[in-house]
Amino acid sequence: MTPEEIINKLDILTADIEKLKKQSKLPDHFHNGFDVSRVKFQDIDTVFYAQSTINPSSLLDGAGEIKTATVNGANLGDFVLIAPPYDLQGITVTGWVSSSSTVSIRIQNESGGTLDLASGIWRILVIRKII
Repeated sequence: MTPEEIINKLDILTADIEKLKKQSKLPDHFHNGFDVSRVKFQDIDTVFYAQSTINPSSLLDGAGEIKTATVNGANLGDFVLIAPPYDLQGITVTGWVSSSSTVSIRIQNESGGTLDLASGIWRILVIRKII
């Protein structure tokens, strides 16, 4: 086969693939789970936002505590983003919806020393789960 014939056959195959794409509905996910390449920002149904005054305790290295905040509309399985009002200085923060309209925030000191963060207004963003 000459190079021209190969290019011609590739063009025909490409055109056939495009026709098939237009004729068939593509699946929303594949056998290995949710296909994130198909998620667009407009697919995110609802976003909830709240602010809460949180005053973390003085925490020894390795110690942690859980604080809660009300975020109306939040449900189990929703995504949670936490924005503290200051540098955490080696403290880690994890947020999750622990019950309807309640977000739990785990504040864990992994800095190597005792830390006492000031009271502040923390921002909480909850994004409704897509699937």
